[in-house]
Amino acid sequence: MAKYDYGTGVWALVIGYQLTYGYHQFEFAVNPWRPGEEYEQMRPAFQKRYQEAIKKISTDCSEYLGQKAANKNPYPIYLCDLLV
Repeated sequence: MAKYDYGTGVWALVIGYQLTYGYHQFEFAVNPWRPGEEYEQMRPAFQKRYQEAIKKISTDCSEYLGQKAANKNPYPIYLCDLLV
């Protein structure tokens, strides 16, 4: 089995995000982490989308946990349950 690294965390985020929100937040035609200048130019856009995804999950988790604490949450499980 391969060692856990940053790439594993990114793919866990991608899959969890897609399962929770129903869409893929990183819709790039090619991998921006390939070697080459044309791919390097795509990296700032990837980083921006990554930060937006983290912010969305963080905001939604805060709201979700508040609803859960107040017993007002209609969902049995949420991505946030796996992160906490």
